[in-house]
Amino acid sequence: MECDIKGIRKLVKRIRDGKPPAVAGDKFEDVYRDPALPGFGIRVLHTGAASWFVHYKRLGRQGKVTLGDVRVLDREQAVEAARDVMSWRRSSFASSIRRPPSARPCGPPR
Repeated sequence: MECDIKGIRKLVKRIRDGKPPAVAGDKFEDVYRDPALPGFGIRVLHTGAASWFVHYKRLGRQGKVTLGDVRVLDREQAVEAARDVMSWRRSSFASSIRRPPSARPCGPPR
């Protein structure tokens, strides 16, 4: 579900007040997307637990990283953590492909 920043702040306040939104029907979770970053948002489980997450995709592979509980981590901290995760994924992925010859392990040729 797409939300604006005001809607996300209201959702965070409801969760911190102990009144998380009910998950509809027989679903396990509801996802509320934050417009700050693509793939970033809040996941609310049917148990009432809520956490910040970020989805990423690199070369056809997808991943999801849980950043922390909504009751503990505020939105600004979660956005910063999501940016760190995305930059780390980009840099670690790039470094694993384009490794300079001097960084390759020494040993006999195969």
